Amino acid sequence: MIQRSLKKESINNLLKGFTLMELLIGCIVSATACLAIVYSTFYIQNRMYEITLKERAHEALKGYTDFWKGKIAADDISLSGGPQTKETCLIEEDNTCVHQATLKSQIIPIDTGISHSKRSGLSTSIEWESRYQNSTQEIKFYVEQLVLKQ
Repeated sequence: MIQRSLKKESINNLLKGFTLMELLIGCIVSATACLAIVYSTFYIQNRMYEITLKERAHEALKGYTDFWKGKIAADDISLSGGPQTKETCLIEEDNTCVHQATLKSQIIPIDTGISHSKRSGLSTSIEWESRYQNSTQEIKFYVEQLVLKQ
């Protein structure tokens, strides 16, 4: 008889449910997990946007550097002018520029000494503002290009 009543009570004890402390701890753990998921999603989206900006800036700078290398190779430059600047759009949505960048180039004459080949140095850079950090990012290239004669 005593064994039956003990069994009966232990079964009823299991069916009672959660205590208030268990419920509160479960809510806190769930809320922390949700906050971590939301924060990580925001962080990943922001990093992907910054990586996309950097990739497009790199491609724009490569194209701009190749343009100036071609002008130097064709001897189609004037050394009297100062640094050249150009605005370009990195990300465009609905025919409006969302992110602009500034391309800069400067041609540096190189003394070749006794060599008969003429060379020029080319320094190019691109600057753009980051999305949320309010900081300027920059990529720089420096190349030397031979002037090809016809």
